[in-house]
Amino acid sequence: LVTREPYPRLPVDISTVFIVSAAIGADATSEDFNTGKAAIGTGPYRLIRWQHGDRLELVRHDGYWGRLPDFENVSIRFIPNDAARVAALLTATADIIDAVPPFDLERFRARRDLRVYSKATVTLIYLHLDSARAQTPFVTAHDGSVLAANPLRDSRVRHALSLAIDRDLLIDKILMGAGVPAAQIAPAGLRGFSPAVAAPAHDPAKARALLAAAGYPQGFRITLHATNNRYLNDALVAQALAIMLSKVGVATAVEAMPRNVFLPRATNRAFSVMLYGYGSVTGDALMALKGVLGTPDAALGRGANNRGGYSNAALDALIAAAEMTAEEDESEALTMQAAALAAADMGIIPLYHQTANWASTASVTFLPRADERTLAYMVRRVQPAENAP
Repeated sequence: LVTREPYPRLPVDISTVFIVSAAIGADATSEDFNTGKAAIGTGPYRLIRWQHGDRLELVRHDGYWGRLPDFENVSIRFIPNDAARVAALLTATADIIDAVPPFDLERFRARRDLRVYSKATVTLIYLHLDSARAQTPFVTAHDGSVLAANPLRDSRVRHALSLAIDRDLLIDKILMGAGVPAAQIAPAGLRGFSPAVAAPAHDPAKARALLAAAGYPQGFRITLHATNNRYLNDALVAQALAIMLSKVGVATAVEAMPRNVFLPRATNRAFSVMLYGYGSVTGDALMALKGVLGTPDAALGRGANNRGGYSNAALDALIAAAEMTAEEDESEALTMQAAALAAADMGIIPLYHQTANWASTASVTFLPRADERTLAYMVRRVQPAENAP
């Protein structure tokens, strides 16, 4: 690979790019890859069938270079409905399920015929705000009239919205403990996490004072858009947020929709305030900062996930400096500065880092991952001694 200029982060950035042999991929169509006709690899399983939206069928690759999987055949089913997914586990139709509904965790943990696995993840759930446009479509005065300016462009307003939110209550009552309060884009443990940034305390009085200082003593009205089938209890979280924001004068209506409806509209910047999530697949805060909060610039590969149009020249400069610095400690220090600046300006409103939950029958065991992926290879058969009472 030859780059136009030095780029020390290249190995990290290309770690998520899958390599396909030119001899196989040059003439292959999407259908060839989807059916497995053009599938290649050296992994523990081979794809034998994919029914779009229904299931994947795998067979063990006995020539695998590593430890052979315990199971010769694996069927991965896609069951978006929570109740149906739970029923599959309870009837042993499925050996393991992901995305366990939070309200089922306690009863599952109490059963000896089930195992529950929880893992703090890199997925941040946050409010993304339209802080770019002079007028934004879903923010109005309480009487529905157009405001003179978009209040979300004022960092005092963004901080007020953050202070209105009781993160601990969201996690305890809506997620049943399946989250960690967040103040920045990356969780503790990721490269670039800034220990100097703490999650803000719930402070409605200060929130109202900031709104008044910004020129909105009576608040205003917003619509919060959210998914209802993507993240843990996402629609319920949105409803809880609406109550909290309304208590400080920001009357909030909620419009929740399936992810496949939400995402195109979000990408086209149709919303003013949205509940969404992002997780750095490289284990690096820099990638998340660049993608979610960097000023959108396709030529620089920046802002690909910045659906609010947030722009901060000082933040962009820190991101660029961190990318171009070869000395690892110095690069991480710059990333931490960028994380602190993003938090200080409240470019997005971090809520919590989601905890992922899986449940299985007692006959198998599973190694959970922070990226929330459910890999067949990570499921092992429990030997009789392991399953003894």
